[in-house]
Amino acid sequence: MRILLIPPLLFLPLLTIISQGIKIQGSEISKKIQMEDNKMQYKVEQKGKVIPFKTKTYQLKNGLKVTFVNLPQSGLFAYYTAMRVGSRDEVEPGHSGFAHLFEHMMFRGTKNLPGAAYDNAVTAMGADSSAWTWNDQTVYFFVAPPDRLPKVVEMEAERFKNLFYSEAEFKTESGAVLGEYNKNFSNPVNKLEEALFDTAFTRHTYKHTTMGFLEDIKAMPRMYNYSLQFFKRHYVPSKALIFVAGTFDENQALKLIEKNYGDWEGEGWETNPPVEPPQNSQKKVHIDWKSPVLPMMLLGYKIPAYSTENKISASIVIAGELLFGKASALYEKLVLKEQCIESIDYWDWQQRDPGLFIVEVVLKEPNFEYVISSIDEEIKKISEGNIETKAVEDAISHYKYNMLLNMDTAKNIARNLAFYATLDGDPMSLDKFLQRIEEVSKEDVMNAAINILKSTRRTIATLSFKKSAQEEKR
Repeated sequence: MRILLIPPLLFLPLLTIISQGIKIQGSEISKKIQMEDNKMQYKVEQKGKVIPFKTKTYQLKNGLKVTFVNLPQSGLFAYYTAMRVGSRDEVEPGHSGFAHLFEHMMFRGTKNLPGAAYDNAVTAMGADSSAWTWNDQTVYFFVAPPDRLPKVVEMEAERFKNLFYSEAEFKTESGAVLGEYNKNFSNPVNKLEEALFDTAFTRHTYKHTTMGFLEDIKAMPRMYNYSLQFFKRHYVPSKALIFVAGTFDENQALKLIEKNYGDWEGEGWETNPPVEPPQNSQKKVHIDWKSPVLPMMLLGYKIPAYSTENKISASIVIAGELLFGKASALYEKLVLKEQCIESIDYWDWQQRDPGLFIVEVVLKEPNFEYVISSIDEEIKKISEGNIETKAVEDAISHYKYNMLLNMDTAKNIARNLAFYATLDGDPMSLDKFLQRIEEVSKEDVMNAAINILKSTRRTIATLSFKKSAQEEKR
């Protein structure tokens, strides 16, 4: 499986936040706590049922959620700030790409901490600092030695509260995004992904990629005033989740966060992307590539929004593992035996709104229809129940332990928790999702094959090399 991120123990109960604190269903330790400065609203301690560590989550009165994962042997700490804003929030025509642009702008600094000073401080600390943007989130992170915690908290709070850039700086940075677009989309996989989403969606903002539509990117340098509005709408404490994982002093961290973020204000702007109409027939799009490249294909199936309240999202993933993983019949047939394709895999990319489950195939020759028919044959087998319960159990085990192995450092733990938390706002969403994974049955996989992985919900994007007219004459 292709994981986006570049994106065992007690029952995990449901938390219902109410005006007087929180209501708990289950056996967690929880309490409302009143700090001396009255900036803290509540605290919840949770021990994951699947992920093997305990978390403590605090919420400040301004809505900011902070989650601690203490790993005394780590030797470093990871500090992740996950903003629940991504390309899905770019609902105004002509303004796509701004979530990604702010991934850049946030490193421009503030009046008190200009961008160059920020960069110099990161270097002096021997720290790692970067960010990523996707459909549903923009995530910023720091990895540093424990004694640098006060400086990291101070620097991050400063830029999230007081970001400042001139119109000239905005024009420079937004102009640079065009160069980034041209570089990224010289890669055939990225161009194919762009074509897939543009074809699959007609109304929802998932229609454009994280970078945005090309014409919108070209127009960005003229949108300085709109950029200020975008920041005010979306960079607010109620849309932020901070994760601190690794070796650090929890009491010190909590006091530092209260002190530096307690006065962060802003009510935010709730985004309601246009609802995508049902897809009732298969769609196709093809790209002729101008330079030699192996043929490739993306198949995108419309799926419901990510949820841990039922097993649908988990069932689709396990169906993907069974159909397209390296232990699948398709892999054995097409890659190993017939050797007609280079690879087949699925993208494990959960989405906040109804999105796409994507299968990626790299072929040796452009025999697209043969590969599609082979995929459909295997889906049909599963939909008819031609799969062993043991195979489902093995797929669950492989997926779950692959995820857990990908949480081997403080950075990876914070990263994975941050990604899933941005989808539904729950800091322990990943643990709930893995619980749903454990519960998937043979019947659930069959239902996913019958109701989700069918051609009428599918968009197929293909790409292959085509010689120019001049080359054809030679």
